Amino acid sequence: LPNGLEVDARAPGARFRPEASGIRLGYFSGTPTHQRDFAVVVPALGRLLAEVAAVRLRVLGALDLGEFPELARFADRIERRPLVRWEALRDEIAAVDVCLAPLEIGNPFCEAKSELKWIEAAAAGVPAIASATAPFRAAISDGETGFLAANEAAWYAALRRLVQDAALRRRVGEAARRAVRERYAP
Repeated sequence: LPNGLEVDARAPGARFRPEASGIRLGYFSGTPTHQRDFAVVVPALGRLLAEVAAVRLRVLGALDLGEFPELARFADRIERRPLVRWEALRDEIAAVDVCLAPLEIGNPFCEAKSELKWIEAAAAGVPAIASATAPFRAAISDGETGFLAANEAAWYAALRRLVQDAALRRRVGEAARRAVRERYAP
């Protein structure tokens, strides 16, 4: 398994909250090295936050949002969470409606990263939008088990679709969970 992840096929799926509580997007950063990765999604994310007041962003871990002044006006809708132990990560992921997995396409280091962010979201039954790097392209069936984004327009389109359609979020999250169980569960 990539990065030694063990997928528990018995684990529950995501806990979907009522629409009235808003749509929570989640970004789960491990280290400060993810600044340039997160920058990939910021233009589309800023546009979506400006258009849809119900959207919230949960950022877990080391990410300096000060580098993204275009998000400052949405500070009241951005929740900062500290890095958690790996055992608690699944619950953090399951608490969001959509998982964001941006990487710099074409960066040799990023192209060598595994599909772990999709696996973690899928194991929790949460749909993910990921940069269209080779590992994510190999793991995700675009529009069925997640969404692939190669540019700002694709990020925005996938974000918009998932924010507007709770049934789509559930369907993609469940399809991803089935796929990850079939491919990665013991």
